[in-house]
Amino acid sequence: MLSQKNKGRQLNVAEWGFNPDTVSALGTAVAALSLIIAIIGAWMSNRHSRKERNLQAFVVLSMDIRQRWESDWGKFLREDLPRMNAEERQSPEVLTKLDYMLNWLDWMGLILKMGLIEKELLLGTLRPMIGDILRETADKIRFDKANRDELWWANVEYIAGLVDISLDNATPAVTKAQSKE
Repeated sequence: MLSQKNKGRQLNVAEWGFNPDTVSALGTAVAALSLIIAIIGAWMSNRHSRKERNLQAFVVLSMDIRQRWESDWGKFLREDLPRMNAEERQSPEVLTKLDYMLNWLDWMGLILKMGLIEKELLLGTLRPMIGDILRETADKIRFDKANRDELWWANVEYIAGLVDISLDNATPAVTKAQSKE
């Protein structure tokens, strides 16, 4: 309660026993603490959303290649292509299928390079399929690099490095099958 002498008069901060500099410092400390809490919250949210994004990208890419693999690519690479001779492998239909596979790997390589999905997550489950595609398309990759641009399949080469397949030494199954005859 105000004493009689202070009645009707407005008190200033100094009369309350607070130094204005102390109040200002306290306000600055509270603001800094709030900023730190906001930064920690944003970091935790970003970390959570990155995991969610990785999971979504993994599911989409995994389902996409599995559907393509089971409907066409797997049989084509493991059964049809090894039976073809070198001339049959150069047909427009075969080259188009190989281009589709390489384009898929090229996009996947770009996604991995940009860090939009963790490498281990995707390559851990798709490595066998990717290896088959890379081995069977190695000749086409070398041809395109020599005749188009050195960087034509740069993202595919990036993936080949991740799965430890040298495209310079990869031997397609047709060569292996013909050498057995």
